[in-house]
Amino acid sequence: MVKLWNPVEENVRRRLFDVIIGKTGNFSRIWLLQHIDFPSVLNECRLQIKQYFNGPCGAVAAIQAWLVKNLLFEKIRLRPTSNQIERLAELRKQALIRALTDILWRVTPGQKGPVRLIVPFPPEGDVEENQFYASWMFAQFESPLELRAAIEKHFDRVCRYGMVPFLSSMVFSRGPDRVHLEAAKDLLVDPTDEDCFQPLVNLIVTGRAVSNVFDSPRPCTEDDHPKRGRYGIIKRSPLGFMTSVELTNNFFAVGRNLKFPKYPIWVIHGDFHYSVLFCDEPRVIKEDPKGDTFYWYTVTAHRGVLLNRQYTVKLDIKQSLSKRSTKLDRNVTVLRDCMQIRWPKAKMNVEAMATERKIRRRDDFSENTTSSSSSFLF
Repeated sequence: MVKLWNPVEENVRRRLFDVIIGKTGNFSRIWLLQHIDFPSVLNECRLQIKQYFNGPCGAVAAIQAWLVKNLLFEKIRLRPTSNQIERLAELRKQALIRALTDILWRVTPGQKGPVRLIVPFPPEGDVEENQFYASWMFAQFESPLELRAAIEKHFDRVCRYGMVPFLSSMVFSRGPDRVHLEAAKDLLVDPTDEDCFQPLVNLIVTGRAVSNVFDSPRPCTEDDHPKRGRYGIIKRSPLGFMTSVELTNNFFAVGRNLKFPKYPIWVIHGDFHYSVLFCDEPRVIKEDPKGDTFYWYTVTAHRGVLLNRQYTVKLDIKQSLSKRSTKLDRNVTVLRDCMQIRWPKAKMNVEAMATERKIRRRDDFSENTTSSSSSFLF
């Protein structure tokens, strides 16, 4: 069935932006140039979404968490090939398509659809900002399979034009009035500093743009008015969230619905930065770690440029761990605080694993290279 693509009218786009960044706010290049893409497939951080500027880190980390979920816990069918580089490129593409589909479908009321996907179709060459917005088109999709096929068809445009059209698609699909109400009339993006507010991270992680991270004090459903749940998390989330702010702000205490998610993947927050922590062993959700290895995806600044960084994190409650731990910079301190809140008896050791500055040789990807998602991920 051929989908009908319609222009996003100016008044509709403006209403979406009012909810996301405010009536007087406009997205700067920090957000407009935040693509949803990866570094080179030969890069050590090849499966980590690239962050270009400070500001969108909360949205990038939340999308990365869904990407990891699909890489680790879902079966992704790939075209037969003996070329491992091609296989890697196809693996991360298909996992990202699934992640974006999961996010968009989950934000629809009751997860029943429809999704209104926005894709820009600007003319070739340099375009003015108003020309770019005038090129926005949308189509409505009634099933996840239909949506996934559309994202795959327009994958290059979805990735290239990136975060702003994707956030607008989420709000358009959920309904701007519903999002505005859920967020307690808060915005999703700070119009001054351009950082992510918590409702945006919650919208991507849980499907609801609530302002808080504690559990709702009483059973709630998707259709309940947000005030009934006091704008909290109404049920166990597929992905988790932890913050070091919990140590100093009781109002920001994270509830069990986010601390104990369905998958061992957490968005980590603290010191105005978001990152992703995950493990391939689901039992760590309910049990204390016993020598388990976690993986931490974050970014660091190098000469004014943001670079992806990946670490291994060892947790154990029985034995002392190596003292060769990475020097505790601010981001590592945030991670340590979050993990001690979540697993108070565990000892932590952090080791640097990969950096975006390192490029692997093509010879490293031989036909005999293992092709599992987890081996590529780690």
